[in-house]
Amino acid sequence: MDIKDLEDLWRGLMIEAALKGYTTPANIDVASLQNPSEDSGIYYMLFDCTLLQKWLREEHDLHISIDKKVFSDEYTWDCFPAKYTKAEKYHSYEEALIQGLINVLKLIKNETT
Repeated sequence: MDIKDLEDLWRGLMIEAALKGYTTPANIDVASLQNPSEDSGIYYMLFDCTLLQKWLREEHDLHISIDKKVFSDEYTWDCFPAKYTKAEKYHSYEEALIQGLINVLKLIKNETT
């Protein structure tokens, strides 16, 4: 997965997060987050993902972790408490984090509908 694919995933993540009530803090340069330069794009995306992780912990008591498999190039995400645990395999930390956040946001949506 290249940076462009990650950007597309991230944009979808931010849309889904906004539908759940998440907003990027006011002191963050939203324009640069939404249109990251090629060099800094991954850092902006991960920074916003970190803020979203914090929001999920504080507002929904959901804790997302990313783990690297031993002797493998695969990463997985988990979300606790256990009723949300679902591990999938990805080829990069960034992809695992974004996919984990997307899936957890969908679980919140399913619970409230």
